[in-house]
Amino acid sequence: MTRRTLAQLRSLLARQASISGLDAASTRFTELLNLAIEELMMESDFPQTMARVRFNVVRGEFTLPYTLERALEATIDDSPIPMRSPWLEFVEFGTGTLGSDDTCFIMLDRDSIPTARTIPDDGTNYYLRVKSDVNEDVDGTPPTIILRGYDENDTWIRSTDGAGNRIDGVEVDIQTTANNTAVYFSRVTEVVKPVTTDIVRLYIWDGATETEIAAYQPQETVPNYKRYLIPSLEDDGSQTYVVQVRAKLAYRPLVSDNDIAIISNANALRAMLIALHAFDTNRLDEYLAHKQTALNLMAKEAQHFRGRVKQPAVSMAKDEGNFIPYAR
Repeated sequence: MTRRTLAQLRSLLARQASISGLDAASTRFTELLNLAIEELMMESDFPQTMARVRFNVVRGEFTLPYTLERALEATIDDSPIPMRSPWLEFVEFGTGTLGSDDTCFIMLDRDSIPTARTIPDDGTNYYLRVKSDVNEDVDGTPPTIILRGYDENDTWIRSTDGAGNRIDGVEVDIQTTANNTAVYFSRVTEVVKPVTTDIVRLYIWDGATETEIAAYQPQETVPNYKRYLIPSLEDDGSQTYVVQVRAKLAYRPLVSDNDIAIISNANALRAMLIALHAFDTNRLDEYLAHKQTALNLMAKEAQHFRGRVKQPAVSMAKDEGNFIPYAR
């Protein structure tokens, strides 16, 4: 399957951009191309939007890396594990609330959070601490990050920003030296970060020890990570488990010419650009028709990439008086 950079797509789609009255080198064209890619990614799990990733976990609750949107299938120490939705804990005949002391061998969807790790509920009061890997100052002034959530009394945090306005959360300068919040946090619910040059790190600090709970990449502005729970894993950090997931890639906008597009099918993107132009001019029938053309082209590419896949035949075999299913 062909992979293409933003620069290569500009060249291939320049004619279509010109027909639409756009310069393929313009910011507006890049914005439309990103919209086209994002919309196609939401339509289906196309092969180029999928990845197989292995990583180590030491707790039952963990988050996916920022590059991944959600897990579709998973193994733990090479054993397949059933995936379950967040509804499992809330439906009438479900499990009820699960924790790390339960023994269910499942991987439970726990929605999303803005940090890689949660703040421990261990009775300790924690400040949040912000540090950057490099100097992020703009004209000698450090940018700021907004951290929102609840304090140690489970009260929503509000404060006054640098301009004297009352805001939700607290505003913290991004510098290579540590900057702490003036209030304790028990939960972080939202983070608003500017585009930066390098990684910005978020820690919890108890007055003596700092522990990293997030490392925000330069292009992340509103971090949001998919979280999962495997109740049967030991949660004290004493054992390392290998988790492998087949996951959907998270949408990431193209910014520089050397960025590689997640979806690089030039004809499908051309059809989506026509569809978006029709949508902007309120020609919804044309929008739907051209979008369907784009989806058809994506489906043909997927079929070509996967080849002729043999469907498994499921049979029943008798084992010690019991019938069990097996695939061949």
